[in-house]
Amino acid sequence: MTRLKKKLLLAGFAMAGTMAMQSTLPAFAEEGMEEVVVTGSYIKGTPKDAALPVEVLSRQDLEDFGDPSIIEMVRNLGVTSGNAGETNQFASVGQAAGSGVALVNLRGLGAERTLVLINGRRQVGTTTLGVDINSIPSSSIGRVEVLKDGAAALYGSDAIGGVVNFITRDDFEGFEVRIANQFIQDSGDQEASVMYGYAGDGWNFTVAGEYDHRDELRVKDRSWALLPFSANTQGGWSSIGNPGTFLPAIGNGTIIAGFNPDPNCDALGNTNAAGFCRFQYTNFDNLIEDTDTYKVFTTLNYDINDAT
Repeated sequence: MTRLKKKLLLAGFAMAGTMAMQSTLPAFAEEGMEEVVVTGSYIKGTPKDAALPVEVLSRQDLEDFGDPSIIEMVRNLGVTSGNAGETNQFASVGQAAGSGVALVNLRGLGAERTLVLINGRRQVGTTTLGVDINSIPSSSIGRVEVLKDGAAALYGSDAIGGVVNFITRDDFEGFEVRIANQFIQDSGDQEASVMYGYAGDGWNFTVAGEYDHRDELRVKDRSWALLPFSANTQGGWSSIGNPGTFLPAIGNGTIIAGFNPDPNCDALGNTNAAGFCRFQYTNFDNLIEDTDTYKVFTTLNYDINDAT
């Protein structure tokens, strides 16, 4: 330790170290001790004081944020980037990667390298997608713990980016109904959830159900999403549209001229560029897909004895 400020290092492994600590404590106490560093101790601490800092979002934090959806909550974390959660239609690999899937991507290393836990238990994911966090009702979440450093040595290669642990509400008693609506031009989100909890002597039971609906938002509903070919050459253009480009030929199949775009290419809304009649297929795509999601979560905890 090279800090110039006066500190006290407590080493609880030897009696001599303890006696030395007790003899020097008054001198430090008189001058005012700024920090105590404890090594090799079983003293209980908090996640933020651990060797690997853990960011904790409590239930109160989530309510202060306006009870965001799971993917909105993840996006608000400064350590995440590139979180899939909207349409995903161009990256689909089967139905599992289609629209409605939300993934956590810590430090931009890929969702398959972020370990997702529920109540400390590993969830089933895939080697290319990760874990779909949209399967968790947001109303059942009590807090979220995020280990922002790599933890592959403890958990395996799926924790290279870090760990996200969703802790459910095991202290909830009563009945809760929540309805939310978010509206934007040409689209919107609706959410309805119901939660019931009961606790007895040494046991508790919780069940939560949630329904989420997302309205479709088309690409052509946003002017910034459809740009001419000269402004965005990678904006979803194809040279095999209809009308297309012709190669005039004589009877035996010999080409007698170069590329000839359809004469009505521009008149039909396409673009004549580099000898091709280019067709912008993103006119028929969506920024947000029409999605309905149903979620049910239940948990039962029972204390068999003081240790189990």
